[in-house]
Amino acid sequence: MELATADHLPGLGLPADPETGLPAQPLSPAGFWGMVGAGVAGLAAAALVTFGAAKAFPAATAGHRPPAASAGSPTARAAGAPMVPAGGSAGGAALYQRTCSACHGPQARGVPGLGKDLTTSAFVKGLSDEDFVAFIKKGRGIDDPQNTTKVPMPPYGGNPKLSDAELLSIVHYIRKLSR
Repeated sequence: MELATADHLPGLGLPADPETGLPAQPLSPAGFWGMVGAGVAGLAAAALVTFGAAKAFPAATAGHRPPAASAGSPTARAAGAPMVPAGGSAGGAALYQRTCSACHGPQARGVPGLGKDLTTSAFVKGLSDEDFVAFIKKGRGIDDPQNTTKVPMPPYGGNPKLSDAELLSIVHYIRKLSR
């Protein structure tokens, strides 16, 4: 599988802006859906596993949690130690595109019927970076009274392998788009 780099978006034949990792030119609707098609399927599967399968198959999903951080793992951090982003905004852009863009759009402006616009969200703006990371790690179920879309956001955006540093990179990237 070819991954996006700072100057190329695979499968689209489009150059990417080296600063943001986004297409240097606007995407057509067909190009956008081509880019996120696989992401939507993966997100739907993650949402089913995270939220739907627990009710339908309680024995199979009992006790399912994202992997715990062990000492020395990328997600481990000493209590009280500051969070440090992984790879800066360029790394955050690539991680955001792979993990979040299917629902929140390639520039975090939302996708109708799926994910909210993160660039104008009062909720997002009201969170500290550390609280935003904690929110992403927890996700939001459809039964949460603050879930106005009634679409679940799976923990870790459906990617439980993301470290705190990678999540913080995503948060920094979203904040950069919000300026």
